[in-house]
Amino acid sequence: MAVTKEELAVYLSEKSGETITRSKQFIDDFVDVMADVLSCGKEINLRDSFKLKVIERKPKKAYDFTNKTTIDVPAKKVLKFVAGKDFEERVLGCKK
Repeated sequence: MAVTKEELAVYLSEKSGETITRSKQFIDDFVDVMADVLSCGKEINLRDSFKLKVIERKPKKAYDFTNKTTIDVPAKKVLKFVAGKDFEERVLGCKK
C-alpha cells in the first residue's frame, strides 16, 4: 500500500516536531525544487541516500505481435532513480 502525502506529512511532523501543515508545505517545496532542478538537466545526488537524474532513451525498433509488424519507438526522456548504499541497506535490510 502506498503512503499518501498526508500520511508522509504526519510521519515528518512527528519526527521533526513541526506541525502537519508545515510538513506538507515542506514536502510541496521539496518536490517543486527537485522538479525544477531535474527539468534544467541537472541531477540530484543525496550522498548515501539516492540519485535522481533524467536520461534519454535511444529510439528503437519493437515488434507488434497483433499486426505482426515492426514499429519505431521514438527516443524519450525518463527519470532514473539510483538507490545509495546506505538507503538500499535500510530498505532491503541486507548488505551487498
